[in-house]
Amino acid sequence: MENVAILKFKNILRNYWVIFLIIFASMLALSCYQVYQAYITPSFEEKNITVSSYTQNGTYSYSTVVSEPNPLYPTWITLGMNESEYYFAASPIANCSFVYRINASDSANVIAIPTTSIIATRMSGRANDVKILWHKEFPVTSTSSAGPFIVKNEEGINNFTYRFSFNAPVIENTIENTQYRLNYPPTRGSSYYYASDMEYEINTLVTYHGTINGKQIENTTSFVLPMTITESDYGFSSNLSTNVTSYNNETVRLQKPSTVESVKYPLAFIIISIIAIIGIIYCRITYNPDPVLMAKIEQERMHSQFREFISEGKLPENRSSLMALEIASLQELVNAAIDMNERVIHDSSENIHFAIHNGVLYYFTK
Repeated sequence: MENVAILKFKNILRNYWVIFLIIFASMLALSCYQVYQAYITPSFEEKNITVSSYTQNGTYSYSTVVSEPNPLYPTWITLGMNESEYYFAASPIANCSFVYRINASDSANVIAIPTTSIIATRMSGRANDVKILWHKEFPVTSTSSAGPFIVKNEEGINNFTYRFSFNAPVIENTIENTQYRLNYPPTRGSSYYYASDMEYEINTLVTYHGTINGKQIENTTSFVLPMTITESDYGFSSNLSTNVTSYNNETVRLQKPSTVESVKYPLAFIIISIIAIIGIIYCRITYNPDPVLMAKIEQERMHSQFREFISEGKLPENRSSLMALEIASLQELVNAAIDMNERVIHDSSENIHFAIHNGVLYYFTK
């Protein structure tokens, strides 16, 4: 036997099937229209994209000529980049070159000027508590043109070379004299401590202005080559090249592709509407509820709800002599019987529920 709620729902569906049919037919039509619009009308979204970019590359190289008599090398030979250290006593002058290159995604036409110097920095502290006590800048000697240089990406002239040299022992002596004049001189026995607390770098600032990828650009980029200088030698880091990429981002409106994901909700409503319409028509055609069965099921439901308060029985023969009081619902009759400490009796032949108290017949019938 079907649940009372299901039977009632079917009965409502059968009585008001036209209204439900109109509701779900409208939902179906609206969902189909939304799917149609999604495929014929393009939708757009805003995205931040890179429309152009350019990359600057700065690469150092170096060598030195053995200009002093020494126990290691013959004089006037050139020591290349395969040496880990260069000694003051043999080759005090370092010959360096800096190659600047610019690669643009579209085009570049700029004027660039390099400015190179040696920067010495006195450090203090260890680990995560390092502080800068002071720093000093040393100019280098240009051995080629110092610019300005024209860099044109579209014509293949996308780089320039700037050559310079510096005297490492002169820098070291200047740093040591600075230490003495600051009243903080290192002793000869603590030269390692002195060297470890100094940091050196070759710093080339490239100032450029012009047109890159159709936009006016004016900027300065720093390219650094770390190096070491002690009391007797100097050397360079193996990190010779630095790349700096700049992006031009713009917010543009892009058309979103039509996918099933973009119309998943209208498609879901289409499926629901079709199923509902089929169910309504089927219920209208096939379902014909029996009123007697509905009443019986409803009564059984009520009995099951108040089973512990109801007993089966018969109306008394002298019921005409009793004062009769009709109760609006079975729930209220049960509540009244509990208050009166009486039992509710059900007479199935009369289809009546009742309770008798002090000569009064309280009853509910449906």
